[in-house]
Amino acid sequence: METIEISRMTYIDLESVCEIERTVFPRPWTRSMFEHDLARSGYTFYVVARILSPSTDTRAPASRVGRGVLKHWRASLQAGRAGRIVGYGGMLRVGGEGRISTLAVDPAYRNRGIAKALMLTMAKWAIKSGIQWLTLEVRRSNLVAQNLYKKFGFYKVAVRKGYYSDNNEDAIVMWTGDITSPNYKKLLEKTGRSLNINIIERIEGLVETDL
Repeated sequence: METIEISRMTYIDLESVCEIERTVFPRPWTRSMFEHDLARSGYTFYVVARILSPSTDTRAPASRVGRGVLKHWRASLQAGRAGRIVGYGGMLRVGGEGRISTLAVDPAYRNRGIAKALMLTMAKWAIKSGIQWLTLEVRRSNLVAQNLYKKFGFYKVAVRKGYYSDNNEDAIVMWTGDITSPNYKKLLEKTGRSLNINIIERIEGLVETDL
């Protein structure tokens, strides 16, 4: 059984993250967009999933960096992260709402439960952080992603016509309702038990008993 480590995304992870981003999305985020969100760590929660293996990526962030970027990059080096990054996810906190901003898995590593594991960690962090609802937007044609989100209690609440500018595709807006309820925690427990991979969560302040 594979072992996946899930940890906070850091600046040193961004080259791998952006490589997956360019592979998966027709309008990929730029490195600076990820850097911007990582710099707002009080309002954002970004994680990466690694298959544990040696890593040699110790290059510094892009030249357009500030003091905060370099600080986090050095922290990444000190943490000694290792392993191939195969997926990532991100969430923005807006009041009591957690907005899932991105979720992606390297196509070569799909159908192994990695996206589900990332979603599980983000949902647990949201509950731990006092967030009450989760929401996201997903392409109308992306039924695989919609089915994944339904497993985390998301349901359709609205449609944004022509939301995606690359092909004018509609966005389905999905919502969870109250994630602090006992029933939602039972849903996460059930989803966690369905995973067929070993998960190591290295998230400060987040442990298995948080469910």
